Amino acid sequence: MGDTFFSPFFELLVGVDYIRKMIEEGKEANEIKRMWKTDVERFKVQRTPYLLYEEY
Repeated sequence: MGDTFFSPFFELLVGVDYIRKMIEEGKEANEIKRMWKTDVERFKVQRTPYLLYEEY
């Protein structure tokens, strides 16, 4: 895929560089999703004090 596909904007959109690296290494989609899910769960905990409304 290389630099043509992975412009600097790609990492700006996803917010991390490990997704690009994992794709380039040929990792399976499920493995990438598992790692991404861990980050999402960590973010949900981190944002809790700043929520204006209760989450359902």
